[in-house]
Amino acid sequence: MILKDTEIYPSLFGGPESTGKTIWANTPWSSEVPFTFIYSMWHMGYHVEELFDHLFIQDHSTDFYDMLLHHIATLTLFGGMLVNNALRVGVVIAWVHDIADVPIAFS
Repeated sequence: MILKDTEIYPSLFGGPESTGKTIWANTPWSSEVPFTFIYSMWHMGYHVEELFDHLFIQDHSTDFYDMLLHHIATLTLFGGMLVNNALRVGVVIAWVHDIADVPIAFS
């Protein structure tokens, strides 16, 4: 994992023992942790693809508007994260949601 030993990952998630305390430090003027911007753009690209797939490829189901709202809200949050330079917080939140997607994929 690229971001595992960085200063933003709490020890509960596999980071060093002293991490987690600096996640909000100097936000939005905090320095960039290596690969956080790349990870954020990759993750946002995934959600853009999901929105495109939902709108134009999948059949419209009964939860079409619920999922449309979900995709738009997700992209709005990622856009706000990038504009406000909240990459430290956003990457940890995205990582936690990525872990939660694993058991959901098998259900």
